[in-house]
Amino acid sequence: MKTTRVVLAALAVLALSVISLSNASAQFQRHALIEEGTGVWCGYCPYGAFTIDSMVAAMGDNLVAISWHGPIGAPYSEPLGTHAQDTIASFDNVTGYPWASPGRTEAMCGAYEQGGQLDWPNPWYTIAESQALEAPLVDFRVVNAVYSSHAVDFDLDITPFDLSQMPTEDTAKYLTVAVLTEDGIVESQHIYDDPNETDISDFRHENVARAVGGKVLGDLFTIKTAKTWPIRKHYHIAVNTSLWNADSIRIKAFAVFKGNKSTFETYLDAGQTGYITKLPSTAPPAIWPILPAKDASISGDSIEIPIVWAAGGGVSSAALDYSIDGGTTWLSIVASTSASPYEWQLPDTAYGHQVMVRASNPSNLAITSIGPAFSIAPKTPAIITVSSPMANDSLLVGTTHAVAFSVSGPVSESSLLLEYSTDSMATWNTIATIANKTSYNWVIPEAPSMTAFARVTDAKGVVGESGMFSILDSGTVTNVTVGGAPNLPPATPETISWNVTGYLGESVNLDYLDPATQQYQTIAHGLSAAITSYDWTSVPSTEQSGYIIRVKYASGAMGSSAPFSISASGVTPNVADAGMSVVPDPVAATSSLRFSLDAGANVTLVVRDQLGREIVRIPEGMLAAGNHEITLDGTKLAAGAYEYQLLAGSKSTLGKFSVVR
Repeated sequence: MKTTRVVLAALAVLALSVISLSNASAQFQRHALIEEGTGVWCGYCPYGAFTIDSMVAAMGDNLVAISWHGPIGAPYSEPLGTHAQDTIASFDNVTGYPWASPGRTEAMCGAYEQGGQLDWPNPWYTIAESQALEAPLVDFRVVNAVYSSHAVDFDLDITPFDLSQMPTEDTAKYLTVAVLTEDGIVESQHIYDDPNETDISDFRHENVARAVGGKVLGDLFTIKTAKTWPIRKHYHIAVNTSLWNADSIRIKAFAVFKGNKSTFETYLDAGQTGYITKLPSTAPPAIWPILPAKDASISGDSIEIPIVWAAGGGVSSAALDYSIDGGTTWLSIVASTSASPYEWQLPDTAYGHQVMVRASNPSNLAITSIGPAFSIAPKTPAIITVSSPMANDSLLVGTTHAVAFSVSGPVSESSLLLEYSTDSMATWNTIATIANKTSYNWVIPEAPSMTAFARVTDAKGVVGESGMFSILDSGTVTNVTVGGAPNLPPATPETISWNVTGYLGESVNLDYLDPATQQYQTIAHGLSAAITSYDWTSVPSTEQSGYIIRVKYASGAMGSSAPFSISASGVTPNVADAGMSVVPDPVAATSSLRFSLDAGANVTLVVRDQLGREIVRIPEGMLAAGNHEITLDGTKLAAGAYEYQLLAGSKSTLGKFSVVR
């Protein structure tokens, strides 16, 4: 028999030369995983072992290697086999030994050359190296590892760097695998050493899987539904010290996720410890920051970032600090918190710097750990821009109008106060407090103003203000009357009068309800909103009852007359001209216009100056037949000559009077 690997001494030279082929370990961003299927009965398997030796020489601690020996049953009777090796061998259509699965990708069988010559770079190594060069999706750690004479206990901590990159559990299953491996097991190994087949009596077997915590194909954990970070899974694995050399046993673990296929799709990361006899019997107090990750770049738009930390050995809370000068001075983030992640509200001093976070045990600040440096971009100005109401808008009381705005930079959108002012921003009134929205439907209050403003304020005092707008009282229309109502002669002109208050808009429409069709017909549309009377010359000739006049302004203000009739029996009242006089005339203080009616009528007195401008309008409303007086207040008129017009139904009478001082 030939002795240990001396027969292939040339392979050692090859293994050393591989180091020069490798990328420098500093370029590796995560730990690669290589799982090998092998057996002492397999004449080709030493070449697979030598391949992994070369990979370990090239990648060092950046490679986690596990050798699954088997099969266990006849005719192989593999002495180093584990109870689960056939499970791992079957998952990926293994067709021959040795086989390897880097990162649980498709298994590759026979990565070797016969006759003592290896093919390099080996495809096993090529895939493992490429995986180690990729950015990890998670922070993966073996923590709180302890050892007693018969068992190891440890936790796996898993923290995703970016949840948006992680598939949801409805499309993928996240799995962890934990294994104890033993190095330096000496066992006879069959080998095909061309031209002679032979055995190596004292072949050293490395990375031999001895025991599995949970399942070889993985134990489930959840990412999307986790409430705290990191995700922590505990493992307890018995150690058979009567058969295994505890001084050569290590903990190795990794994480993957599996989609709806038969093979694993994405390898996350791996970790391993030194030999378990170097582990403490109880976990010492410890604490360490995890996120932000090394070289992470935080946007200047950010107003808060999550700090993920973890602890062991009974530590349950953290004191968090930050440094912007490489750790020379430290500023407090929070004196004590049990939350992980902890949402750090970024202070102005942190922007535009390389930052480090330190996590300490609040009960013993000497127990501490500093996380990697990351950068926060210069702070982007926080801006709130109010786009509605716009400058010069006219908003009617009681209507609904959107308060709309946009934000940029670090605006705290979780709490936004909306307010309005009606006194040029001297005082403010609350509209509402909203969260994570950029508009709100505001019911305009009963607060008329020509100098109104709206503003939006975030929790940090960032303010956005609108342009100046108006709040206008909704107009009202009252006392809509028709001369001669309630019974008008057919096709006889009449005067429509009404009273208005408040905001009305720029125009007014007049319509009448046709009792026959119950539809409104146009009298006049688009009239000036300044008028309050109109001579209705198109009075219908159809005799029926139930006519109604409607006055409707552009603002929506509207009023209607009482129902009236049109019939041949309608009376057109006449003013008794001979009996009409202004007494006294000329007018010095007050005077009276005396007149008589021979029938009831809707009466209005209009006074005009010598230029024909209307000075006074006195609507008396409906007066019965008989004698009447209308009082004139001469104190409100300048001295001079005036003309008066007495409107009674569809008739009118003119006269003159003068005012003296």
